[in-house]
Amino acid sequence: MRELKIGIAFCILSLFSVTGFAEQIRANVAEAILTPPLEIGYTLGGYGARISKPAAGVHDNIKAKALVVEKDNKKYAIITLDILGLPPNVKPQVIERLNKEDWTEENIMFLPSHSHTSLEMFALNDKNIFGMPQIGIFQPELLEFVVQTLTDLIILADKDLQPVKIGTNRKQIEGMNRNRRGEPFIDKYLTVTRIDHFDGKPMAAMVNWTGHPTIMDDDDMYVSGGWPGYLQRELEAWIGEDVVAMYFNGAEGDQSVVSRSSAGSHYEKAENYGREMAIKALGVYNNIKTSEN
Repeated sequence: MRELKIGIAFCILSLFSVTGFAEQIRANVAEAILTPPLEIGYTLGGYGARISKPAAGVHDNIKAKALVVEKDNKKYAIITLDILGLPPNVKPQVIERLNKEDWTEENIMFLPSHSHTSLEMFALNDKNIFGMPQIGIFQPELLEFVVQTLTDLIILADKDLQPVKIGTNRKQIEGMNRNRRGEPFIDKYLTVTRIDHFDGKPMAAMVNWTGHPTIMDDDDMYVSGGWPGYLQRELEAWIGEDVVAMYFNGAEGDQSVVSRSSAGSHYEKAENYGREMAIKALGVYNNIKTSEN
């Protein structure tokens, strides 16, 4: 499981290091607000008990972020999203709208955070014909919004690619996640990849930490990126210099977070957890040495 998770995104970056010094790695990053207008009447994903009730408001905006990397005429896009998940129809529709030969199924990767206070995955599935509120009802307007936002985001990130240096490190973290089934396996690795401009100015920080974003429950009806959203905002504030923090969950399985806050709302507890993980991610980030190869 660990090997699968590490490979899901970082293998793309490591591909560039085995080709020698033929060409400098170039990259760019962009972000977009993925929060749809409330007028669409979309539901939040993750809990069937919500019965497809529309979101009551926006607590904090959800975002999508894209990193485009290129070397030796090979190009990849890694897109992280503060969203429960994506059905299989979204990616092909984004590629169709990009309408460029250099974007295919193989070199675009979407990595949702699995937030349970973000968009319902089945509401984006145009094959969802069941009309069952417990699993989400397909909303064409919502699908159109998400597909167009992701298309525009990739186009934006694919402009003005700059030479970069990249490095990755990881650290074991104790007491911040657990196996919700009581099994002994717990993935305690916090992994951070740092992408800097060639002059050392930060460009992006990719964070992988495994745990279901379920601090909020089915009674929480305000849009939020959950603790991964807080983690990203806090990390960007700590690093500064317009860095873009990107989070992905990987193969989370039965890994759940351990919230150590005993008081406050679910949103406050998620904020506290996200802030604590951001500080730990910053410690890993600050000890990464980036390299052009």
